[in-house]
Amino acid sequence: MKRLKGWLVSFFLVIIITGCVDDSKDIPKPMGYFRIEFPDHEYEMYSDPVCPFTFEKPKNALLVDSDQNQCFKSLIYPHLKAGVYFTYFPVNDNIDKLINTADDIVYEHHNMASGIETKDVIFPEKNVYGISYKLMGDVAVNHVFFVTDSNNHYFAGKLYFESIPNYDSLQPCVDYIVEDIEHILNTIQWQLPMSVNQIDQ
Repeated sequence: MKRLKGWLVSFFLVIIITGCVDDSKDIPKPMGYFRIEFPDHEYEMYSDPVCPFTFEKPKNALLVDSDQNQCFKSLIYPHLKAGVYFTYFPVNDNIDKLINTADDIVYEHHNMASGIETKDVIFPEKNVYGISYKLMGDVAVNHVFFVTDSNNHYFAGKLYFESIPNYDSLQPCVDYIVEDIEHILNTIQWQLPMSVNQIDQ
């Protein structure tokens, strides 16, 4: 009888001890990411008297001139540590070369991309035609695009983040900025063409 009581005491002690052990340390927790609050999309007209294009830019991003050329622009998102870098060239019997520049950027990063989505940009009423490329996966460049009228204007851009590529964590930011890019492409208007001498390629 004493042996039975001793066994029961030992049994309940084991249950109590094991019940107090925190097993959660042994269970790997899924990786999580900080939730980012995105401001509503609001836009304002942008124009530069030197550059032959206008478009509606997002109010929550800074548009600054590049050091290389006044018609090269950087659309900076400080809170997202991201930037969209625009280039502009006048067309001078070089449209194929300019279009291939965008293709080359996409090809340079396609090995790291898990997929590439293309979208045609077609606005015949404004003489705006182009292609937008969305690169998915852990790539250094997340979006590439260009629009042109084939005769006078070529406007292109690409999206970068100032961080190590991680598509799972960056995807909400990419989608947010791509919506702004699409709005820019939807609202861009050509102005009087500039002479080739005004912008050096």
